[in-house]
Amino acid sequence: MRHCLKGATRIAMFLAAVCFVGATTACQKLLDLKKIGPAAVAKSENELLGQKLELYIDCLNSFDRSAQRSYEGYAKAVGKAGPGKNSSNLRYSFSASNDYTIDQCTEKLKKGLEVQPQVEELDGSAQGYLSSMQKLSPVLKEANDYYKQEDYKDDNFVKGRELHGPLLAAFTEFEGASERMRAAVDKFDTQYKERSLAEIEQAEGRKLRYLSREMMVRAKQLLKAGDAPDVTAANLQPALDAYSQSIEAAQNYFADHKDETRNAACWTSVESSAKNFLKEAKDKLRYLREHNKPPPPQRSIIPGDRFIDTYNSLIMSSNICLNML
Repeated sequence: MRHCLKGATRIAMFLAAVCFVGATTACQKLLDLKKIGPAAVAKSENELLGQKLELYIDCLNSFDRSAQRSYEGYAKAVGKAGPGKNSSNLRYSFSASNDYTIDQCTEKLKKGLEVQPQVEELDGSAQGYLSSMQKLSPVLKEANDYYKQEDYKDDNFVKGRELHGPLLAAFTEFEGASERMRAAVDKFDTQYKERSLAEIEQAEGRKLRYLSREMMVRAKQLLKAGDAPDVTAANLQPALDAYSQSIEAAQNYFADHKDETRNAACWTSVESSAKNFLKEAKDKLRYLREHNKPPPPQRSIIPGDRFIDTYNSLIMSSNICLNML
């Protein structure tokens, strides 16, 4: 959302990028935290971290993206001067003002904060995010009603100009909280996945369940390398090679052990999505080699970038399928 008033910016979907794909997934029912009792003692600290992360990521994947789109659309409509007669497309709907989205996100953040043990850096970022969201949401709702009802036609933008300052202030605070929480989630999600891989390897060896999750870890590393502002061919190549090798390892294992797989169709879907992301990464690497600079975003879903979009598609496939393998 940074510098949105200077023009709409590309939304890098990093929180779709760190979607939880471990012991539980978004397609499963969320843990009823009210029922946590003695049985929770049997859960490892890493499993509980995974539950906490899933709740936080579910919130970020719903409200955060909506908030960014709302700010992008508003900034594009009002321009540098703020709301006035030269503003365009002022019937823009603030999607993040949806009560259901806000309530669901709030509930998940609070449940995540209840999951023990407390993780100071991660939970602190979630508490800050919750606080900034609660400040932003009422201003968003008021702005949404004002522009959706086209009340600016009746008061010549008087209320629109009154709302402009508080709206930007709330978005600025929210942006900082969002960046801090995204960074914390990314850090602890990486730790969680590495520990989960070690646990799976120790329990059953390097079978498809291990290899498919290793592939997702390599995919995340490739995304971060490829989406870095200072990306070069030299630092993208190792991440691409590691990801490509992980696809090949999982693919070869599946070909030789189809009888071990509970849902072959699901693996085929994940593999297809994985190769689509690999192709986009290779295209980016070729451009870097030829031009010595990052390529412009290759549009797919506006304001999307195919490199990011194909990764998000892989995440969606993996969230549905990995626990079925």
